[in-house]
Amino acid sequence: MQCAPSSGLEPELLRALALSAIDVRCAVGVAVDIAQPSSRAARRRSATLAALAELGVDAAVEPATATSGEPLWPDGLVGSLSHSDDCSLAVVAESSTTGGLGIDLERDVRVSHAFARRVCSDAEFALIRRWAADPEGWALVVFSAKEAVYKLQFPYSRQVVGLRRVEIELQEDERFVATFREALPPFERGFALEGSWRRQHGMILTSAWLRLTWHGSAVRSTRSFVRSSNLALTY
Repeated sequence: MQCAPSSGLEPELLRALALSAIDVRCAVGVAVDIAQPSSRAARRRSATLAALAELGVDAAVEPATATSGEPLWPDGLVGSLSHSDDCSLAVVAESSTTGGLGIDLERDVRVSHAFARRVCSDAEFALIRRWAADPEGWALVVFSAKEAVYKLQFPYSRQVVGLRRVEIELQEDERFVATFREALPPFERGFALEGSWRRQHGMILTSAWLRLTWHGSAVRSTRSFVRSSNLALTY
């Protein structure tokens, strides 16, 4: 689901919102380009290069894109993109401390009960009904969180995560826990990721991340850490 036009949402406001939702101890670059008229590719390139520049990376061109559509970040970096018809958001972090990132941006719109039940498991829907007067509205936050988790895990599992393969536990402190309901190697069944959600300025923004715990030698690339006995994932 793509976010609708942001109706003049300032780039710095969206950038600050994204930074507030990412809780990893590493350098993070965020950039937004919502200028119109502009092509999606141009916005993506502008946001990506700005994010890399914030990390001190001298990137003359936008990172290549895999056939799957995922960006191929420079060595030593991990990142994630989210975009819509008029805005692009790029988040980049150093892979020395962060194993992966996922971010998603949605326009905060009312969704149908049918959409909410398609997105949410019985447990997820029951949870948001306990503390939210409009569970259908919060179902879009669950959806966005699942999108962020999908973007994080895909470079490792190479598998499409359906809406029910990950369960989201929204928490009232603007955080969530995402638990894999089935194995998506190298992620085992029951493996949990942490993330954050923000619902402000007519937007929903979610992020998920992997922390790295070092147990010896380093590895060269982000993708290799999940196959190395020298590294372990924590949340």
